Amino acid sequence: RGRPKAVLKTVFRRPHLPRFPNIPIIRTFQTEPQTKRPHHKDHTMTLHAQWQNAPLGDITAHIVPRYHETHRSQLAAMIEAGETLEDTAGFPADFVPLVQAIQNELLSHMMKEERILFPMIENGAGSGAAMPIRMMMHEHGDHQGAIGQLAAVTGNFTAPDNAGEAWRQLYALAKQFADDLAEHIELEDNILFARTLAS
Repeated sequence: RGRPKAVLKTVFRRPHLPRFPNIPIIRTFQTEPQTKRPHHKDHTMTLHAQWQNAPLGDITAHIVPRYHETHRSQLAAMIEAGETLEDTAGFPADFVPLVQAIQNELLSHMMKEERILFPMIENGAGSGAAMPIRMMMHEHGDHQGAIGQLAAVTGNFTAPDNAGEAWRQLYALAKQFADDLAEHIELEDNILFARTLAS
């Protein structure tokens, strides 16, 4: 709890995701047709409603297995599957390098939360955790941008008509990862971090 600010600034230095020049940077991404977006929003609001009044420690205890561990498994599986498809005609060459970059930055981000920020929150730091929370929210923006790149690389997670089953399953996994990450970020930014700063 008593970490010097200089130490926290070093630990929470913002990452620099590599940019792929042929891929547009998309800050907001859409994984469902426009007509379905309100339904998805309602689902997310319902999903997180249970956490509005829950103890903050219960929220962090939920996030680690539900999102952090899930993302670790998803990213590893995406890289492994992508590497087996790299020589397939038409498979995007940028897919594996992009997912590897996302993995590197997201693993670092989640480690900082688990080892430093979440214990601060659980120990009642409140607004004293403002600086690391602000940095984590900045990184969330970077992650959303990278997911926008992933959506662009994969044609909004849609495999071509002639794609094999392995390719289709990989894109389905990539879409699930993107959806999970969106819910993860919303839960942290709009509930966990907002409530911590207000406490």
